[in-house]
Order: sequence, then C-alpha cells, then structure tokens
Amino acid sequence: MTDWSVPQATRAGDLIVMYRTSPASEIRDLWVVKGTFGENNRFGKMACMDRLVRLKKPLSFDELKNARTPRDITVVRMQFQGKSDITADWPAICALILARNPQARRHLGDFAVD
Repeated sequence: MTDWSVPQATRAGDLIVMYRTSPASEIRDLWVVKGTFGENNRFGKMACMDRLVRLKKPLSFDELKNARTPRDITVVRMQFQGKSDITADWPAICALILARNPQARRHLGDFAVD
C-alpha cells in the first residue's frame, strides 16, 4: 500500500491510472483506492492505494499521442499535467492497455472494458 494525492472526487474502490514522467513518460501501474483520508496542505486530498497491476508493456506517451482514438483524449492533449478524472476516456485507454497487455485483463476484473 502507498499514500498518494488524488483528485477531489476520488472514492474508495476507484481505479487510478498512474502516469509517470520519469524515467519514462508512460502508464506503467494501475492502482485501486482502498480509502481516502484528509487533506495535505501541499498536495490536496490523499488516498491509500494498492497496486492492482504493473504492466509488462507500459503504454508510452508517444503511443497514446499517435493512436487514432486516444490522441483526442483530454489528458493526452494536456500531456497528463495535473490530476484528472479520465472516467469518460477510460474505454479508449483500457483498449490500448489490453492490446499490449492481454494478461492485465484478469487483474482489472470489472474495470476491464470490452
């Protein structure tokens, strides 16, 4: 488990798609929120999370930017700056993740989108 800052609307049970900028610009880990707790003066709302899956083949920013559907996704256009609610964009991102990581489907359970 780890503690991390999350968007204000986050609730226990939510899926968190962690986009890292360093050492590579990519989505490597997907997390599930176990509980939220308080505010941090510097980072805002905080949550306790468990890693759901580490992707064997991370999804790079270049792959997202060059894909047909995701390049129109708000967080891709914003280059993943800040904390964003990607609920509406999840089906497109999930499809790309599962195309590269079919074994992740069993970890995603109800979060997987066909």
